Amino acid sequence: MEYNLNTKGNECSIKFTGPMGIAQANEVKAALVNSLSSCSRVTMDLRDVHEMDMSIVQLFCSANMSFEKSGKDFSITDKDMDSVASLLTELGYDNNFGCSENPCKTCLWKGEA
Repeated sequence: MEYNLNTKGNECSIKFTGPMGIAQANEVKAALVNSLSSCSRVTMDLRDVHEMDMSIVQLFCSANMSFEKSGKDFSITDKDMDSVASLLTELGYDNNFGCSENPCKTCLWKGEA
């Protein structure tokens, strides 16, 4: 996995490329933590991610909660990936309701699985 962080003022975009799984979780977390501390709006581009596991989905959900609690915006530009939708469905995620515990106002996956 590779990522590229672009910053314009207080807005950041992170483009991830390649497989994203538990082996890349620390690197993904570092990118998210850095963007939370320096940006008020972060958009992630996942178009070139061809594989993702639940550890990354959980990191993105956690980041979404952290951004929301900080009054910041966090979004994904391409969340219609077949692999993500399949993974969420296989894990029993109900895209009609979002998270059952501590739901965010802006669910990253709701309506997309």
